[in-house]
Amino acid sequence: VAMTGEITLLGKVLPIGGLNEKAVAAHLAGYRKIIIPKANEPDWLKIPDSARRGLEVTFVEHVDDVLRNALVPSPVVDRLLSARPGGETALPGFAH
Repeated sequence: VAMTGEITLLGKVLPIGGLNEKAVAAHLAGYRKIIIPKANEPDWLKIPDSARRGLEVTFVEHVDDVLRNALVPSPVVDRLLSARPGGETALPGFAH
């Protein structure tokens, strides 16, 4: 899994520049899945088909989306990502 984007302290995934170059690099490196910011979806559609071919893309807006798509499903991951009342995650001290 390849991922690009900027993650804020509150977990929001922000758009990045240079998506074309990053997608080509992921393709050449043999990655099959790439996770990119939702705000970069229009940029993704401008990348040549030859660079996008063979890449499964997932668009994300929050770090929780990244974790759900990048990690192997497990009860531990599910517990860490489950929201608690008041918006806190199962990780004390971390904002959801």
